[in-house]
Amino acid sequence: MPSEISCAVIGGGISGLSAAWRLISRHPEIKVTIFEADRSAGGWVQSYHTDGCILERGPDSFVSLKPQVTELAAELGMEGEIISPELTAFTFLQNGRFIAPPNGLRGLVPADIDVFSSSDFFSAEGKARILSESKIPPRADLADESFTDFVTRRFGHEMLERYAGPLFTGVYSTPASQLSMQACFPQWLKMEKEFGSLMAASAGQAGSSASRSPFQAFRLGMGQLTDKIQEELKGRGAKIQLSSSVTKVRRTGQYFELTSERGIETFDCVISAIHPNRNAEIFGFENETFATASRTIITCAIGGKLPEWANGKSGFIRIGEGNLRSATILSNKWPDRAPRGTHLVRVFLDTLPGDPLSPLKELGIDGHDVLQTWSFHYAGLPRYAMGHSQKVEIYRNRLREKFGYKVESCGAALDGVGIADCIASGWGAADRLAGHFLNYGLGD
Repeated sequence: MPSEISCAVIGGGISGLSAAWRLISRHPEIKVTIFEADRSAGGWVQSYHTDGCILERGPDSFVSLKPQVTELAAELGMEGEIISPELTAFTFLQNGRFIAPPNGLRGLVPADIDVFSSSDFFSAEGKARILSESKIPPRADLADESFTDFVTRRFGHEMLERYAGPLFTGVYSTPASQLSMQACFPQWLKMEKEFGSLMAASAGQAGSSASRSPFQAFRLGMGQLTDKIQEELKGRGAKIQLSSSVTKVRRTGQYFELTSERGIETFDCVISAIHPNRNAEIFGFENETFATASRTIITCAIGGKLPEWANGKSGFIRIGEGNLRSATILSNKWPDRAPRGTHLVRVFLDTLPGDPLSPLKELGIDGHDVLQTWSFHYAGLPRYAMGHSQKVEIYRNRLREKFGYKVESCGAALDGVGIADCIASGWGAADRLAGHFLNYGLGD
């Protein structure tokens, strides 16, 4: 590898920060400059501390079953900052009624058949259909399949409509009938292919994770992770340029010119961690548009008592239609997120209502008990529709055809929306780029 390489990372969210850390921590000869359009880096993974409350701009936890977050935390010396939730029990909201979820399920699979059979969440016919999953032959066709088709094929319509659809599809902001199994749930396709059914695959994993929550967080909020990455990057010489939106990338011989508010700067290579729709504009090439969605999150500090349904619960998920999709009782889930006597509630909506307190009425919370509210609106959330994996491959091939192997891309819109997925995406882009320089130097 050359003695010194300059790399621009466009986008200072968790994917871009992870890519930059991967490069610098493993290849100190690569000098990194991060361009972030916002006034602060971290993207959706930022925490705000105000009036004794810890607020999250985006996710309040990560999936601990995926190793990337804990691996990154270990590299940063943050293992001791990881915490587990106090409560994980949730409920469903259907037609104005709160309904306890079925017992005995792990994911989609009945982990305890006796307990599952005694639950009245599903009808007798629905339970019988779910329990027959082990008898359903695996699908031979390797083409992509929608979440709706997969779940109904293996477990029946009742599982989809009453449980799996509301529980799993909201995080992807994509209707179940459009959601790509290949892009979002490849592990279930692999289990079906290797074991014939999900129940058969889960039988060998009995007890492996049933006793612990699949979610964890950082003591001071999820932004503690992105803050620490920035601190370590700066300590190793990386530049993080805030309020620096890149408007154009142009290749000039072996180098790349980046135009931003700061002027024109030249680099040996580029990693773009922003949305591919924006990339097509900046890099100047035609590409099929990636579908997007929007969502609003309102966080409320509540005085007084919570409604009865919220006692001992981490939140609820709606079954059926409605602007209010779900809610999390952060102060139940993570008790240190709010001062004693204050409850912190997050509500997730498709659109911002005229009255930001109106969704609380549906939860049985009196608006007079609201001490303070904070609203975050997100546009451009990625949708993982069928054929997403193939679209990503075409996009990356077109980027490579135009710029060669010294431009890489990563991010939530490409390789997964979870924090662990974004870290893995950033690492992958960094490793591919470093691999090219190890093999070919600064040439193409």
